Amino acid sequence: MIQRISTLCLATICILASAEVQATESDAYIMQVGEGSSAYLNQVGSENSISILQDGYQNSAEILQNGTSNRISFDESSLQTESNALDYGAGLTQLGESNLAQVRQVGSDNFATFYQDGIANIIEHLQDGSGNISLQHQDGSENYSRVEQVGSSNLVETSQVGSGNEIIFTQMGNGNIGNVQQVGSGLSVIINQQ
Repeated sequence: MIQRISTLCLATICILASAEVQATESDAYIMQVGEGSSAYLNQVGSENSISILQDGYQNSAEILQNGTSNRISFDESSLQTESNALDYGAGLTQLGESNLAQVRQVGSDNFATFYQDGIANIIEHLQDGSGNISLQHQDGSENYSRVEQVGSSNLVETSQVGSGNEIIFTQMGNGNIGNVQQVGSGLSVIINQQ
């Protein structure tokens, strides 16, 4: 059993990073810069990969991978100062094979949760602003979801059950609310809220 865990922490106050690895040939890389951040990783399976960058204050991430060849790239960052303490939060669960999640949070008080179960599902996600909430669920195979929230106090919830479905959802501005549910195969929706 080969396990690789890399952790780089740079801060004046202790940052919490923990990893529970029961995996073969899986990678976990964590880089934390700032204060008060935490990351919890749980990898089970083989050839899974997690890369986390937390730059700022009070970032938190909780990630579970269970399966084969799942990939997560996770970035929580901001240019804010300690006096404007940030509070990000995100959770991601991957079950199955060859799922990919690329997540970026910039700003303050953003929250996101992601669930992928199946084969070759893809989530691309950006939150840039403050007080945005995103909940995304994929169950099946080859589903694609891209969500961008730029602004403040936006809410989006997406659910894909089936195969080959596509959601492209953009929220620009403040106070937008959206919900998309896809059940079936080969469904596609593009939504822009401004």
